[in-house]
Amino acid sequence: MLKTFLVGEALTLADIVIASILYYPYKLLMDAKFRRKYPNVCRYYSFISALPAFQATVGPVVPCVEATNFQDLMKANKAKGGKKKGQQQAKKKQQPKKKAAPKPKKEEDPLKLALKALPRPAMAIDEWKRQYSNAKRDRYKSVAWLWENIDLENYSFWLQDFKYHEENTVDFMTNNKAKGFIQRSDGIIKVAFGVIQILDTLAAKGFYTMRGVWMIVGQSTDIIELANPEYETFNWKKLDATSDVDKTLIGDYFASDMNKEVEPGLMADDWAVFK
Repeated sequence: MLKTFLVGEALTLADIVIASILYYPYKLLMDAKFRRKYPNVCRYYSFISALPAFQATVGPVVPCVEATNFQDLMKANKAKGGKKKGQQQAKKKQQPKKKAAPKPKKEEDPLKLALKALPRPAMAIDEWKRQYSNAKRDRYKSVAWLWENIDLENYSFWLQDFKYHEENTVDFMTNNKAKGFIQRSDGIIKVAFGVIQILDTLAAKGFYTMRGVWMIVGQSTDIIELANPEYETFNWKKLDATSDVDKTLIGDYFASDMNKEVEPGLMADDWAVFK
C-alpha cells in the first residue's frame, strides 16, 4: 500500500467511512494474530485513528488483544435468560432453585502475562528516564550514565526500521506515524524506552526514512508485538550493546536532539520519544 489516504493526499469522506466501518472490528474482533495477516490495513487504520480530528471525536482506539467470541456470548445470554425463566417458574411452583453453573475463568491478558514474566534489572528503567529527561542541554551525558549503569543481562537494544519508507513523502504525516506508534505502545511504558527519528532523506531518495532505537527489559520484542498492532509494519534488528559501532548508533539515536547526525550523513527532520 503506497498511499497514505484512499483518495488524494488529504483526509476525505472515503477515509472517514472506512475508519468508521473498521472501528468495532478493530476493537472487538481483530486480535493480534488476525492483524498480522493484514499489515497494510492495520497501518492505514492506525494512521487515520491517530489523526487529531479522529482522536477528538472518537477518542483513543485500543485494539483487542483477544477476539470476542460472539457465539459463546450468545449462548451465555441465552443460558442466562433460560435460568431467569426457570427461577420464575420454580418460584410459582415453590420448587427448590437449581444452582447456577460456575462461570468459566476468564483468560488473563497475554500482555500482562508477558510483563509478569520479565526479569527485574538491577538498573531501574525509571532511573534512566530521569537521567535522560534532566539532561536536556546535553543528552550525551545521560547516555554516558547509561553505559556505566546498564544491566545488559536484563536489557536489550533494538533497531526499528519502517518497511514502507517510500510512502513517507510528507514530513508531518511521517511524524504523525511515529507519534502514533509511540501512543499505541503505552502498555509497556514501565519496561521500555525508545526514540524514533525521522531522517531527512527526501532530497536524496524522495521520501523520509523512519527508524528508531528501543531499549527493552528482557531479550526479545515480544512485549512490543503484544502491545502494539503496528509492530509488523517495522523490521526489528537486535543491537549489540558491547560493540562500539552499535553503542555509537544507540547514543546518537537517543541523544542527537536534531543537533548532530543520527547516522553518518543523515540529520533528523523530526523525532519522537517514548519514555
